[in-house]
Amino acid sequence: MSHSKVLARIHVFGAAGSGVTTLSKALAETLRLPYRDTDDYLWIPTEPPYQTKRPLEARMAMLTTDTQAPEWILGGSLDQWGAVAVVPGLTHAIFLTVDQEERLPRLKIREHLRFW
Repeated sequence: MSHSKVLARIHVFGAAGSGVTTLSKALAETLRLPYRDTDDYLWIPTEPPYQTKRPLEARMAMLTTDTQAPEWILGGSLDQWGAVAVVPGLTHAIFLTVDQEERLPRLKIREHLRFW
């Protein structure tokens, strides 16, 4: 009997502060798969970050190229712009949800660390 490896193309998503990045990175490390963050496609690197969106065609080209790999973990929201490139090839989708009372303090801490 031949055993073939099950490929993993996993998208982890949820509201900001729900633990998407933390879980995505942990899965990538545990499964030894490349990790991609949707922010890296959506935003042009700036200082401070998250100031300028990448044009749709450019981000779609990057995302399409990266998701041609046999396995990966993608963390973050696609906001419909990347669904065409990603969703048909997914093996798993993980939606995270956390109570607002827990999520909002996480966001305040994250934004404070990120921008101050």
